[in-house]
Amino acid sequence: MRSSRRFRAPDRKVFVDLADPEKRTHADILGALAILTRFQEQVDVVLGLNLKEAGEVGDVLGLPGRNDPEASIAESASAIRAKLNLSCVVVHPRGGAAAATKDDVAKFDGPFVQQPKISTGAGDHFNAGFCVGRVLGMTLEESLCVGVATSGYYVRSAESPSAKDLAEFIAKLPLPQ
Repeated sequence: MRSSRRFRAPDRKVFVDLADPEKRTHADILGALAILTRFQEQVDVVLGLNLKEAGEVGDVLGLPGRNDPEASIAESASAIRAKLNLSCVVVHPRGGAAAATKDDVAKFDGPFVQQPKISTGAGDHFNAGFCVGRVLGMTLEESLCVGVATSGYYVRSAESPSAKDLAEFIAKLPLPQ
């Protein structure tokens, strides 16, 4: 017999990429976000958004718009996270990424390349790298570094990096200021 009691397993995490919500109604997006908030009752929810998606979600949630959305990604991640009460929200434009948890906000500038070999899949590579960092217990900033490096390596080479490739690529990144 299944128990109807809810339980909270803090070591369980789920990463959600909404995909492109552009063709969805505000009601559809709010419904999806409400489901994520309910998921948070049982698992730690990490919501990943590209810059455009973060703007659309912020708009649907009634958050104030930003004059320079890319420069204010940390503020956007923090505001969306707080409004939804999720474990973490990460926003990743092309030039870096930012993430917010209840206790921390971090930003990491990425290794932007003007002429990538490939761009389709860059966001998915970022998400995979960021998730690896979180699962391995890295700090928020370290997880962002792994995410932007995974994506940065991929857009330059059109190949997913091995652990060795990634370590060598990260070693060449400029140190954060």
